[in-house]
Amino acid sequence: GLDRTMEWDLLEVLRECDDLEALTDPWRRVAVEHLLGEIEQSIPALLRLRRGLIHNDANDHNVLVSGDAVCGLIDFGDLLESALVGELAVAATYVMTDTDDAVDCCADLVAGYHEVYPLRDDELAAMYPLICARLCLSVVHSARGIAADPQNTYIIVSERSAWQLIYRLLGTHPDHLEAKLRSACGLQAKGPRSRDRALTDRHDRLSTALSLNHEEPLKIGRGVMQHLYDESGRQYLDLVNNVCHVGHCNPRVVRAAARQMSRLNTNTRYLHDNILDYSERLVAKLPAPLEVCFFVCSGSEANELALRMAEVATG
Repeated sequence: GLDRTMEWDLLEVLRECDDLEALTDPWRRVAVEHLLGEIEQSIPALLRLRRGLIHNDANDHNVLVSGDAVCGLIDFGDLLESALVGELAVAATYVMTDTDDAVDCCADLVAGYHEVYPLRDDELAAMYPLICARLCLSVVHSARGIAADPQNTYIIVSERSAWQLIYRLLGTHPDHLEAKLRSACGLQAKGPRSRDRALTDRHDRLSTALSLNHEEPLKIGRGVMQHLYDESGRQYLDLVNNVCHVGHCNPRVVRAAARQMSRLNTNTRYLHDNILDYSERLVAKLPAPLEVCFFVCSGSEANELALRMAEVATG
């Protein structure tokens, strides 16, 4: 009976969270959509993880402790066969909540687990998406539950803590977490370059005509909507980039781009309906006699084209 499909199986998160209508706050919905996008990219690797029987709900209310050691577990309602490291990811999710040093707390837990039951490389890499999966399941189920039964406050007992951790993870690069976990386990880190190493390599490999902003250049690890995050997870409000008007990594745009790239990625040398449909929609918003489009790749290219057209038109 353990080989079953259930709502708290981390590997079923995309199916369980396919409908986010219960998340009425638009920013919260975007945050969950972003994490689900991260998880979706990891699904092939997650499905290849070691499998086994797991308790699947090692939270503060279900772990019994004597002194400084775990002595038992209660509540086996979520027991199932799934990725073994899912057990650790669920526990880590709760260890990381309501703390200012979430990543360090996670690293301590993982290091202790690794001493007793050594983790593989793919399992350490899976910790970030599996923690995200647990959080997404938690907040989506809470939102659905409270919508169905507004008086049942038990449903949202951990909701505030879950959202705080979600926002923190949005600013934590998966490679950064994996590097921390590997270091805590005494394994060689596989993380990204340090800022200083990146500066040195850039000087060696890129033309100096490509300028850097800021006296102390930022090493940006990721972007989420209006924010950028550096390698340490520090959040910056982006008032500089003039491309991402719809937000960095906007889930709707990411899905649309992935859908198109999986079908066709070419240029204007060929006939295709998409560019014609787009031009018709664009022209419909412009006053006459503007009715012909010229598509370019950047603002600089558009400015150069405008100057050339003006010169041709006026002599």
